[in-house]
Amino acid sequence: MTTPVRAEEATNSHYTAVSEMKGPTFDSSLECAVDKIELSLSCCKLADTDTFSKSDPSNSIIQLGRTEVIWNNLNPVFVRKFVIDYIFGKTLRLKFEVYDEKLSIQFCAKDLDRKDVFGTSDPFLRIYKLNEDNSETLVHKTEVVKNNLNPRWQSFEISVRTLCNNDYVRQAVVHKLIGYFTTSLEQLKSGAKFKCQNPKKKGKQKKSGEIAVLTAKIEHVYTFIDYIKTDTQINCLIAVDFTDSNGNPRDPKSLHCLNSNKPNAYVEAMEAVGSVIAEYDSDGLFPAWGFGARLPPDGAISHCFPLNDQPSNPYCKSIDGVLDAYKSTLDRVRLSGPTLFAPCINQAAGLARKHTDGSEYFILLILTDGVICDMENTCKAIVGASSLPLSIIIIGIGDADFEAMKILDGDEQRLTFQGQEAERDIVQFFNFSEFEKMKKGRSSNESTDCKMILAAEVLAEVPGQFLSYMQKNNLRPGQV
Repeated sequence: MTTPVRAEEATNSHYTAVSEMKGPTFDSSLECAVDKIELSLSCCKLADTDTFSKSDPSNSIIQLGRTEVIWNNLNPVFVRKFVIDYIFGKTLRLKFEVYDEKLSIQFCAKDLDRKDVFGTSDPFLRIYKLNEDNSETLVHKTEVVKNNLNPRWQSFEISVRTLCNNDYVRQAVVHKLIGYFTTSLEQLKSGAKFKCQNPKKKGKQKKSGEIAVLTAKIEHVYTFIDYIKTDTQINCLIAVDFTDSNGNPRDPKSLHCLNSNKPNAYVEAMEAVGSVIAEYDSDGLFPAWGFGARLPPDGAISHCFPLNDQPSNPYCKSIDGVLDAYKSTLDRVRLSGPTLFAPCINQAAGLARKHTDGSEYFILLILTDGVICDMENTCKAIVGASSLPLSIIIIGIGDADFEAMKILDGDEQRLTFQGQEAERDIVQFFNFSEFEKMKKGRSSNESTDCKMILAAEVLAEVPGQFLSYMQKNNLRPGQV
């Protein structure tokens, strides 16, 4: 994680800077004494993550240098020191960055050996990191290019930490079907060419073609936290199933039964997930809708109505406000059907479409007990919304058949509609019965822990979905 800090802020930001005064010199252009300060750096409690970030670039920033890499350590003490000028009366601002990077790279080759009986080859690359004990760890494998002695492989991205533990001169080994070569990140980013070595050949015949780097670009990676720190707003939207398959709310067996001694599953899910998202929602306002109910006064069925009964302002204050509106809704509507997701998804997409600049991100939480009756329209709505700053979390309540939800989830295969593939996987499904099994027989304190586990499980994919939107649209933290 990149944390830009001023020198005087270093200790509070988990950085330590120790200065040692050296003998003063004199800078005639400044007409004041210039002292030399030697900085020693250490960090503590670094984020344990594979993707770090950078701060906004500035033409006025000059890189003084880099420390050495310390592997697998969240509390590093760096040996390398930096000597800088100190001028009394002049404000000196320093920025310290702790980061990881990713490498975007593409390889090509020419004049490779013929290995197939028909005089061609099917080459591919395998890239291995060299470990401290000289063992090799496979970190990437390219696609196979069929019947080609001059292949061009597709470009790919790899974390610099994964490739070489952030050490630009650490050796890596690239194997292919025909031979191998060794290199380093420093060489790769310079666009070098490499002779492919075939260990089975002798003397001058040992070469088996040439591998070239077409493009190599090192990029800093922004994290979810970077965007949150720079005021990207997270908005929680809630849609609740009021179809009659839930059972009459006055029946103790109903999924919507309100028992003063025990919250129903809808309430538990909204409390557990909503309370976590609320920490990232600065205005504390939750748009909340219901679907599948007959509304007063004429009993017309609605598949997207505001829980607070205010069509022009469906926002509830805090998650408690949502729960109050939910309970009030149960008293004024009649459960009906069918179960349609598309109207609420389209409503959420409409809000997200107004904020595509990275300033806001939306999470739609759908709580449902039944099988989707508008699967085609739901797929259409999700594929259409996949280009927007939106994630959809579906929580299945009760013991219905939720197989269709796995299709929407898109983990195994990207969702499509009429041949059009979703730009991003934006849906996650969670079966609430798994949570109920987990908390069964546990004490009240342990049940609280279970709620935290539930929220973590349900929200696990959101940061990745969030970053996929920001990266796809080239949106940097704080640029709005």
